[in-house]
Amino acid sequence: MSSCTLRLELAEAGPVAAGTVLQGTVHVEVDAPVQCNGLHLELRWFVNDSTRREPERCRSVVVFEGHWAPGSHAVPFAIHVPSSPLTIHTKVMKVDWDLTARADIPWSIDPEATLALEVVRDPKRPRQRTDLGTAPGTVLPKFVMSYMLGLMAIGMGGMATYITGLLFSYGFSIVGLFIPVGLLFVGVGVHLIWTQAREQVQRARLTTFEITVPSGPYWPGDAVDGEILIATDARVDLLDVSLSLRREAWVVVRGHDNKNVTRAASDDVDIRTVWPNIVLTGASPATKRVSFTLPFDAVPTTCSGGFGVRWYLQLEATLYGSKEPLRREVNVQVG
Repeated sequence: MSSCTLRLELAEAGPVAAGTVLQGTVHVEVDAPVQCNGLHLELRWFVNDSTRREPERCRSVVVFEGHWAPGSHAVPFAIHVPSSPLTIHTKVMKVDWDLTARADIPWSIDPEATLALEVVRDPKRPRQRTDLGTAPGTVLPKFVMSYMLGLMAIGMGGMATYITGLLFSYGFSIVGLFIPVGLLFVGVGVHLIWTQAREQVQRARLTTFEITVPSGPYWPGDAVDGEILIATDARVDLLDVSLSLRREAWVVVRGHDNKNVTRAASDDVDIRTVWPNIVLTGASPATKRVSFTLPFDAVPTTCSGGFGVRWYLQLEATLYGSKEPLRREVNVQVG
């Protein structure tokens, strides 16, 4: 039985620019005459998350059909690389590319060769802005549920206290043990309502909570300067005021039922604690400038072809006595 081995070699080493033509050579070594029914090239990208590795075939071409004599052979190829998705690695999700060559040899195990690729933004492409819409505003907690639970606790506790007290007055002394339970429910309900009301009052006092960034786009490696402005009209206690540079990526893949499924992930690229705690009295606003440096391998802001990358600054703080943080986001355009 003849032996056939394959090896892939690119015309230019290094990252591959998206939207360009990838050129190279498939080197073939055979030790006996062999018939090849097709030398297939397959360009694929993968989504690697915490649960699975899903391949997506995007290009497949046949670059040779025929007979190979013993010896070495070189088969040139050219295959177009789509404009998206780009190679990206976050903490919980990765998008990777590879190129596979496979020779269809009759009555034999088909030899293969695989080469990992890094698909990046075309450096010759000019800077551009990508419209991602307006950034979301401050995220408010679902305080209505706290009020409902508080009222329910007060109602149940009050009713239990009234009924057990009434039965106790008629001589059922044993039910007197349930009176403290009813009062406890009333106390829990009052505490829930009081805590939530105090938080809402503090939120109402917070007149300005924002982060501003000069318009981009920015190149990877550029400094992004953000300015924080927090103002109140009365006393407000804030804890753990932080500003973070975040990256969000999403890609659409085919699920097990051949329906499109969106895989998304976001992570902190850099995070700074602006103030561990700060007390605002309303006399003057609190301002501060914070600078971040974009990674040199930053994937540009993208939103096309079922693939997207968004960079943004997120301002976050917690009101004293509150569990839900305040957040404000502003997009950063990476060209």
